Amino acid sequence: MDATTLNKIRNFGALNYAPERIADLLGCVGEERRKLLLDFADEQSNIATTYRQGQGIGKYNIDAQLAKDAEKGNTESVSLLQERRKAETIEILKKELFGIV
Repeated sequence: MDATTLNKIRNFGALNYAPERIADLLGCVGEERRKLLLDFADEQSNIATTYRQGQGIGKYNIDAQLAKDAEKGNTESVSLLQERRKAETIEILKKELFGIV
């Protein structure tokens, strides 16, 4: 996969787009689409790794903005940030304890 396409996958991951939507946006059809979706499912693949990096970047950007707003006294941002942290902790525990993603 070329660097431009990997960059697009990272950006789509930051927007938390589903792999199927990404395949559509990249114009993948037939065997190319099937292979791309299999690569997303393979945690060791470069595509899956790039996608997860994008997801992490997206989460970071949201959390960073919420933290800035919270520091300015925005109580809704404080609540949202706490909810996101709690949800993240639950997701980590589900994965560690039960292998559920």
